Amino acid sequence: MTGEVLVMAGGLISFPIIARLLSQEEYGLMVIVSTTLLLAEAMSTGGLHHASLRFYPHYHEIGETRSFYSTLIFGSLAFGAVGTLLLVFIFKILSSFYFVSENIRSIFFLALPLVLIRIMTHIFGSLYRIREKPGIYISFAILNKYVGLSLIIVFLSLLYLGLFGYYLGLFLGELAVLLIYWFFISREIDYSVSSVSASILKEATTYGFPLVFSGLAGTLLISSDRYLIGHFLTKADVAIYSVPYNLCSYLSGILTSGFEFALIPIIMNEWNKGFVDKVHLELQRVIRLYCMAAFPLVAGTCALGRQLIVLLASDKYSEAHYILPYIIVGVMIQGLLTPLMMGLVFSNSTRQIAFMTWQAAILNVAMNLFLIPKFGLYGAAVSTLLCYALLAVVGAVRSSKHFKIIMPWHPIGLYGLSALLMFSALKFVAIPFPDTALPIQIGFGAVLYLCLLFTFDKKFRLMALTQAQAFMKKQ
Repeated sequence: MTGEVLVMAGGLISFPIIARLLSQEEYGLMVIVSTTLLLAEAMSTGGLHHASLRFYPHYHEIGETRSFYSTLIFGSLAFGAVGTLLLVFIFKILSSFYFVSENIRSIFFLALPLVLIRIMTHIFGSLYRIREKPGIYISFAILNKYVGLSLIIVFLSLLYLGLFGYYLGLFLGELAVLLIYWFFISREIDYSVSSVSASILKEATTYGFPLVFSGLAGTLLISSDRYLIGHFLTKADVAIYSVPYNLCSYLSGILTSGFEFALIPIIMNEWNKGFVDKVHLELQRVIRLYCMAAFPLVAGTCALGRQLIVLLASDKYSEAHYILPYIIVGVMIQGLLTPLMMGLVFSNSTRQIAFMTWQAAILNVAMNLFLIPKFGLYGAAVSTLLCYALLAVVGAVRSSKHFKIIMPWHPIGLYGLSALLMFSALKFVAIPFPDTALPIQIGFGAVLYLCLLFTFDKKFRLMALTQAQAFMKKQ
């Protein structure tokens, strides 16, 4: 959990640096290229990293790990090569619009191998996870994030290479980490081309492709509006829309990474043991803790949105603050999708999740086609919010047919009321020191929210007192 939070924090650290060093047009183009990479990668994994977690215990037990490792590694290599060719095809489609011009071919050719590099990095990470070596896995994940980030900063701030420098840094950094990864894997496991198994590959892809299908829908739901904004408006508008969206995604990602890597495995373990009552309690705890953290983030971001954007991304993106409330609410609703749909996961109804996600993605595209020409960026933000809200409601209803979640409405109401009071205080209480107003407001809002929780929420009060007593005993 700590490692995943550090990886997500890398994006939050790089966000203000990249937003300031690139022009609006460069930033918008970077978003379109990065979105294209995500789509190509989502379509090209074959689901083998999902299958690795599912089938490793079986093949380890029967002593066929060599064939299993070989199939995953060389299968991923083949799928990654196909994905690279797929990216060429997508690039040609985008070239028919005005998204991609002749003068950025060098950027495209730097981005092209990233699909293969990332697919292989993911499968190597999965091999460490299935062998219960999370320390090595997360060490490489952190290294992968920060080596590339360091090179990007050097190429942008010292060598002034612009968008070319951004993708040059990504390419060199992620390639170097992949080669080190491959060296470590080759020393620890036994694999060869001759040990690749067609039957294992078929079993793995049969399991993994529905999850890839669902992941592709999720990627389209998140990113399709960037293409439509670029088509109907300008690349600068893509940048203005993406800055608050990226900020909110990093904040949400830090929360959801922790929950999904730390608490969801506990829930799955309790379910597999048949401890249904414990599953109810753990799911309530996940939802309660998520809302406890998400509500003040939403309230604070809505109250201080303009100041946050100016501080992080500079004044050239200040106009983006008016769409920030819609985006932050939508992104935080997205973070609740996993716990709300756990009933479908328990019943192995992953196809229903994929179907609902595709419906939401298609609806989002249809709404954007109508709303963006009429309302601009405001229309795209509202469409995203409505689609996430609808997906959460429909997913929760369908999931409840398999496993009914008892929602902790009382604490959720307390968190919502506390966040509303915090919002009102931040919005209407003037700070007499304009140069330091933002950190003072953030600190004041955090202290106020925690005091309200301590006053009204018995569970939070007991937890805080218990932790304080434990700390005092250690001292």
